[in-house]
Amino acid sequence: MKKIRRTISFFLVIIIFCSIQIDNSKKANAASSYTIPINWNEIEKVDWNSVSGPCAAYALAYARTILDGYAHSYTEYYINGECDWSRGDYIRTTASSNIGVLKELYNQINQNCPVIVHVMGPSNQHWVAVVGYQNVTDVNNLTMDNFLMIDSATSRFTQLYPLSHSYRNYTLHADHAYCYPKFSGGAPGTPKGVVDSISGGAGCINVVGWAYDQDDLNYPLGIHVYIGGPAGIGELHALTANKERADVDSVYGVGKNHGFSETIRTGLTGSQEIVIYALNVGTGDNVIIGRATVTIASDSDKPTISSFYVKNETSFGYDVYAKASDNSGVTKVLFPTWPVEYGSEKAKWYDGVYDSASGYWKCHGVLGKLHDACLCLRCFRQ
Repeated sequence: MKKIRRTISFFLVIIIFCSIQIDNSKKANAASSYTIPINWNEIEKVDWNSVSGPCAAYALAYARTILDGYAHSYTEYYINGECDWSRGDYIRTTASSNIGVLKELYNQINQNCPVIVHVMGPSNQHWVAVVGYQNVTDVNNLTMDNFLMIDSATSRFTQLYPLSHSYRNYTLHADHAYCYPKFSGGAPGTPKGVVDSISGGAGCINVVGWAYDQDDLNYPLGIHVYIGGPAGIGELHALTANKERADVDSVYGVGKNHGFSETIRTGLTGSQEIVIYALNVGTGDNVIIGRATVTIASDSDKPTISSFYVKNETSFGYDVYAKASDNSGVTKVLFPTWPVEYGSEKAKWYDGVYDSASGYWKCHGVLGKLHDACLCLRCFRQ
């Protein structure tokens, strides 16, 4: 057997698989905005509430009109001076805090479900239909300014206003009440989840969030990320929500391993809609837990090798170390070896192992009948 010598010529060419390592501490998350599709011609038929009393029934009529695609009258739901939520297949519930209400608004809107919210006006209580959000950068710090409503209290009801519209000076009611459609992501059996951030990078996107299904809390949910539009339109990437999220467990008591945090490479560039689904187990349906529009830059920078060396040479093998870098990160380095007398067609490939302490990728080469004479590193982008 031949012992590899330091005098051997190294054709430094590297094989590198690149993926993004987005540094979110240096880059703010892109602000996301979304409004449920609305047929305003049908909403106009519902009209506005010109008398005191049936504001909740008007809000429910707006919501059902959006969901069903045709106009409903408030009289369908205004029974004996009160709104009958069940007639519109809506469920009234409460949250424990203002942020709890706002997070539910965000989740339901992402599933194209209008939410009816109890608010306080300048002089009395009121109900409005919330149908969108705007300029959301952090779902843990939502405000009323982030949400868009249809308000029956004004003749300009076909215009969307922020939930905190200064003209009405609304605040969330102290009872933290809101209503969601019975057959939506709020219904029992359907996954719950939140996307904390969606950001674009060079040839990639970065997504962070969590999801669980009450039907089986031990099952790590599948997460489908679509780049370029919703399911059936966008480019599909499959993830699993199995990373530790102690913060989720502390709030919901569902176990720690329901998180996801992934960098996803894509050939799509420019402004792209990102839609993220949690996949259902047991009863219920798959649901959208997050969506945003981000900008994906073209990744034209080539990976580079700044240094390499060989050590631990014996009659049985050797270790090769190489430092690889790329503007979007490096996730894999392959090391080929072959004997000089046979050429590269006899190459054998080895996976490199990354040493975070030194910043080098390491590969152990084995000397043998065919792979005992020369090492060559060659580079390309995944």
